[in-house]
Amino acid sequence: MNGTCTIVDNGTIKIMNTVRGATGDYNFFEALGMMLGHLASDFNAPSAIGNRGMGIPAPLMGLFGALKGVKVNNKDIANLAEYMYAKGYDTRHFVTMSIPVLINEILIRVLYIIKEMQYNNRDFFEVFKETLPFNLSPRFRMVLNISYGTMVAINTGKVVITDNILNANYAMWLAFTWHTFHSMYWLVWAKNTELQKYIDDELAKELSDLQLKIDNLAKDVESLKI
Repeated sequence: MNGTCTIVDNGTIKIMNTVRGATGDYNFFEALGMMLGHLASDFNAPSAIGNRGMGIPAPLMGLFGALKGVKVNNKDIANLAEYMYAKGYDTRHFVTMSIPVLINEILIRVLYIIKEMQYNNRDFFEVFKETLPFNLSPRFRMVLNISYGTMVAINTGKVVITDNILNANYAMWLAFTWHTFHSMYWLVWAKNTELQKYIDDELAKELSDLQLKIDNLAKDVESLKI
C-alpha cells in the first residue's frame, strides 16, 4: 500500500520500492487478501521441475538472515538457515515437527491433572483451568518446561550423533525457549513480587484488624467513663 517491500539481504534489512501500491491500486482489505492468497499458494507450491519445491519459511526463521556474520562452531547462522530452508525446512516441515510437540502438550496436561486429582484431591475443572494456554499456573509451566528440556536434550544428542542439523526439531526448540523465558521470569521476578504483595496484603489485613480492635477498646473505655 505504501509502495515498499521490506527484505533481509545478506544480513541487512532493506526497504525497496515496488511497482504497484503507492498509486492507490489497492485498499487495505484488497492488499491483505492478495498477500494471504499469495502465501496460501506458496504454502505447498511445487517447483518448476515438478519436485517438492520450497514453501513458506518456518515461523521466525527469516529473522536468522539478520545474523549474517554471527558464527556458532565456525558456521554462519544466516547461511545455515538458508541451507536448512533449501533442504526442505519450510512451514510444511514445521507442521510435521509440531506433532511430537502437540503430543507432549496433551500428555503432560493429562498426567498433571490425574496427579493433582489423585494425590492432592483437587477438582478437575480447577486443575484444568490452570493448564489452559493463556492461564498457565507457574507450577504447571515449570513441569511443562522440564518436559521440553528433556525433549530438547534428546534432540540435541540426535543432531550431534548424526552430525546433521536437519535433524533439529525447530518447533520443539521454539516451545522450549518460550516456556523457559516465562519460567525464568517467574522465578527471578514475578515469584518475589507476588510473595511481597501477599505479605503486604496480610500485613495490611492484620493492621486493619488491630485498628478495629483498638477502636472497639476505645469505645469500651469511653462507655465505662460515662
